[in-house]
Amino acid sequence: MNQIKFFGNICKHTNTNNISTDLSNHSINQMLDILNDKYNIDQSLLDSNNLLIAVNNVEISVLNNHDTVIKNGDVISIISISHGG
Repeated sequence: MNQIKFFGNICKHTNTNNISTDLSNHSINQMLDILNDKYNIDQSLLDSNNLLIAVNNVEISVLNNHDTVIKNGDVISIISISHGG
């Protein structure tokens, strides 16, 4: 099982700040597709250019970027970096 934590304006659109689901053996790219399909999260909110994503508090750019494979028990943090002004 994995914990997905949302930060920033994405929380408003999802009406939650976390989701528990099994994403083991999926890549970050696959996770974004699953979130869009399963939880009906607008794809524009999940645009990888507007997100900071960390796995176990490590930003994915120092891992394997969007090809990073999620393991059982990993905690994924999705931080929206776009905001209104």
